[in-house]
Amino acid sequence: MNFKSLLLGLPLIDIIVKNFDNSEKLKFINGRQKLYTAINFIKGNLILSNLKTLTLLNAFTFNELLPARQKSFKRVYVKVIVIDPKSDLLIWKTRYY
Repeated sequence: MNFKSLLLGLPLIDIIVKNFDNSEKLKFINGRQKLYTAINFIKGNLILSNLKTLTLLNAFTFNELLPARQKSFKRVYVKVIVIDPKSDLLIWKTRYY
């Protein structure tokens, strides 16, 4: 995941989910790992490392960031696209991969 983008307040990539069987359950098609990584960072389970820019933030956890940067990170826009069960998944894969 590109934490630099999130730390700068840029949007996370689109999260794409699909309802396969008309139930309430949705399955991730794209973006699951990026979303879970961001959540784990906020929970304090990850430490920033290998940042090429914003290098001063290397070795920081979320709680060690300045409150303004934490707030900016939490306010990142996440677009969730829900694919209809009748929709052809191949069309979506062509568009997003």
